[in-house]
Amino acid sequence: MLSTLRLPGEAWDELGDIEIGAADTARDDVEVLIVANEGVDLELFPSLRLIANYGVGYDRLDVDACRARGVAVSNTPGVLDAATADLALALMLAARRRLVEGDDLVRAGRWGSSWSGGPFLGREVSGVRLGIVGLGRIGSAVARRARAAGVAASHAAKPPTIAWRGREGAKRAERERGDRGHSRHLR
Repeated sequence: MLSTLRLPGEAWDELGDIEIGAADTARDDVEVLIVANEGVDLELFPSLRLIANYGVGYDRLDVDACRARGVAVSNTPGVLDAATADLALALMLAARRRLVEGDDLVRAGRWGSSWSGGPFLGREVSGVRLGIVGLGRIGSAVARRARAAGVAASHAAKPPTIAWRGREGAKRAERERGDRGHSRHLR
């Protein structure tokens, strides 16, 4: 078993002896390869039976080529949903409250005003409206967190049956369906 990196968490220690190294040289002894959203040259691993991708996406892996060679591919869908939603909310709070500007000012020793002066006051997030493009696992998690912070959320998504055709094509598609958009307000 070869991994291109040591993964975080206690479960890693339970896996036993795993070699950590690059996957860029030919190895006929590797049956399991652990990667983190990295491409794999299948020709380098003739005995490969499994690529375990530590991450949600597997767009860098040639899944069809793996299937043709009998190599199973796994990923970890959903593992980053909460972390990504948390980060989205943190960035929203930091922007509204001007957190980075205030931090820079304090660290530079230039905090010469009261808390109500300078960038420290910022603006509240409660009562604002947040637009979410796509309401999949991550968008839904962001909406739940936003709602808890008193933020009204709306989402927009293009219908799956209509291909994106640019601004004019989208307007034409809306007319064909008889609607005026795809926005939904979340309560």
